[in-house]
Amino acid sequence: SIDQHSGYFIIGSFDSNALINKAIEDGNFEKARYQGYEYYLETSSFGSSQAIMEIDDGLVLLATSASVIEDVIDIQKGDKNSHSGELMDKYNALDSGIVKIAFEVPANVKEDIENSNSGPYNFESVNEIEIITYLFQKKSSAMTNTVNVYTSDSASAEDIADVIDGFLKIYKGMIPDENAKETIDKITIEQKGSTVTIKSSSTVQQIKDMSNSFSQMMPY
Repeated sequence: SIDQHSGYFIIGSFDSNALINKAIEDGNFEKARYQGYEYYLETSSFGSSQAIMEIDDGLVLLATSASVIEDVIDIQKGDKNSHSGELMDKYNALDSGIVKIAFEVPANVKEDIENSNSGPYNFESVNEIEIITYLFQKKSSAMTNTVNVYTSDSASAEDIADVIDGFLKIYKGMIPDENAKETIDKITIEQKGSTVTIKSSSTVQQIKDMSNSFSQMMPY
């Protein structure tokens, strides 16, 4: 599984206090303090946890552990340096959007994918993935998703593009809904050097059609 040390900034025109109060109301959060800052922590009986803290009005940090909150506080107070390097460069290069994500794929996740290898596609190239970014934008009535897969070399990128294209073709052949098939046809896969870019643009109704088709394929 992916390392649970992660956090998400929720940014928008909303009442931060109202959002946090709603989270506390729906969950089992307890107030905590660190370095003079107040946040809320919820720990489940399974040992997993999540934490939430208001940074500013319209800016909330949602994290998978208290340590993420504490790291952000330490950076804000100048006790730690902020993240830098290629991963941060890739994140900063993303256009503005509703959701922006950049992450390095953990070695154990790559291994799990490679071990699931079946069919004519080369899953060994998964080991050459270095960084993945995701951007979600809303433009007029359409919602656009852009995924960039950064690999170590162009040959690996070509293999990964082939794998993604193959999965989309298989998925398209399995779903009965024609509207969902048309949505898949509009997904573009472009390889440039060591980078693969996957783009899709859909309306809310098209996303619903895709979700319904996927649900119908499930064995429950």
